[in-house]
Amino acid sequence: MATKVLIDDRHRHRGSEYISLNPKLRRILLYKKGYQVLRDNFGGDVDFVQVLTDDEQPHFFWMRPCNPDAPGARKMDKTSTNTRTLSIRALLKELNWKPTETVRLRLEWDKREAAARIDIREGQAKS
Repeated sequence: MATKVLIDDRHRHRGSEYISLNPKLRRILLYKKGYQVLRDNFGGDVDFVQVLTDDEQPHFFWMRPCNPDAPGARKMDKTSTNTRTLSIRALLKELNWKPTETVRLRLEWDKREAAARIDIREGQAKS
């Protein structure tokens, strides 16, 4: 007989390089490994980010770690030692995206922009 641990779907990707986008709260949650990507590439804890968009690539947005005095710096909320949240009301409006449920999106580091890149197409397919 083989036993297995039942993991609720909402917890399945915790610790992976994902973010969770909650449209009701209008917030992004960076999971542990996603936050680790930002921290490792920034060289320390990340308290502020710049949110970037590109008209030529409307299905992407970027989160660039920065210092508090950088133009457009947005303060991230420290929910725990290894996770952060960020308000995304303006971002959803900029992307003209109205997700109806919480979606998980993969995060990857973009060396050219020195920022975490998030592709919203997978989330749009689910919304």
